[in-house]
Parts: sequence; C-alpha cells; structure tokens
Amino acid sequence: MTISHEELKSVLAYDADTGQFTWLVNSSARVQAGRSAGYMRKRDGYIVVRVRGHGYSAHRLAWFYTHGVWPVVIDHIDRNRSNNAMENLREATTSQNGMNTGIRELNTSGYRGVTWNKAARRWQAQARLNGRNFYLGVFESAVMASEVYEEFCKERHGEFYVGSQGEAA
Repeated sequence: MTISHEELKSVLAYDADTGQFTWLVNSSARVQAGRSAGYMRKRDGYIVVRVRGHGYSAHRLAWFYTHGVWPVVIDHIDRNRSNNAMENLREATTSQNGMNTGIRELNTSGYRGVTWNKAARRWQAQARLNGRNFYLGVFESAVMASEVYEEFCKERHGEFYVGSQGEAA
C-alpha cells in the first residue's frame, strides 16, 4: 500500500536543500520527532525510509513529497545515490537514467559502448536506446568507435549522457 501525500507530510519533514527527512511524530523508540529518518541500504547505496512498515527509496519519496505525484524513474544528476537534495533529482526515462552511469566493471575496452568484434578483428560501437540496440559500425581503434558512440548518445540523450570517462556531456 502506498502512503498518501497528506499522510507523508504529517509524519515526515523534507529539507529540499539537504535531501534529509526528519520525523515529525513519535511512534517508537527509534522513530522520534526531530530525529533523522532513513538508512543507507548497503547493497546499492540508496537511502530508504520506512513509513508504516513499508520501505520507500528516499529519492522517490522526496519527489512525491515535493511534487505530490509518484515518479516513474528518478535520476541522481551527480550519480551519488545518497544525495537526495531536490536540485540533484530529475525525472527521466529508463534509457536516460541508464546514460547517467559510469563504465561497467566488466568493460575491457575502457570506453562505453565499445567492444572487440572477434570476427571483424576490429572495435565495434553499439548503443541501446529505449530497449532497442543500434549497431554503429566497426572501427580500426577503440577511440574511433568511442567517438561515434559518444556522438550518437549526446544527440539522443543530451544532458543525461555521461561520457566514457564519467564527465557530463
């Protein structure tokens, strides 16, 4: 069951500048008015706030608290999952949210969207957009493949795209 906007505002205060939630009510030894609400979930680094026995991701709760509607996907602009300040949150599509990430651990080329194509014996650029794969070609070098990938992603994702080296486009 989802909490109503009215009920949320009656039990929690949200500071949009810091992204922190604070209890407005006393309901247990741990939940006391004036205390900070939420904990960091170790497996993924997101802050979770438990209200009435239900855990809510703090970034989604912050959006709901501020705008009165539950978001589909929320993106942390600075990629810090525990920074829930309103200026760091924005609505996004799943595809846009996926663009605001770093290079995966298993990446061997050092560039996003670039893999070694054994059959062609060249570097291949490939992108994914809204659940669809886009083959961008094969290239002599990983750098060339990366340039094509980055151009493709910048055109389609704009401010959401973070380059191979982790910097905003």
